[in-house]
Amino acid sequence: MGMTTLKLMFSNSAVNFTPLMKKSFCYKLQDKDYFSNFKLDPFTVGLNSEIGFAPEVLYERGKKDFPNAPFK
Repeated sequence: MGMTTLKLMFSNSAVNFTPLMKKSFCYKLQDKDYFSNFKLDPFTVGLNSEIGFAPEVLYERGKKDFPNAPFK
């Protein structure tokens, strides 16, 4: 996986963060050190306590990013 892809284990999913980096609120994700400093909790994938992504949103995005992945 590249530096802007975080592999998430739902059933089978990966999320490409590159398109999100183009949005103004996610510009910090372009910094690889910032991007690599993520934390998981039961409710979000958080980056440095500033940006958080709900797991269900990332799951749906992963299905769009990788439509041929074997989701169950």
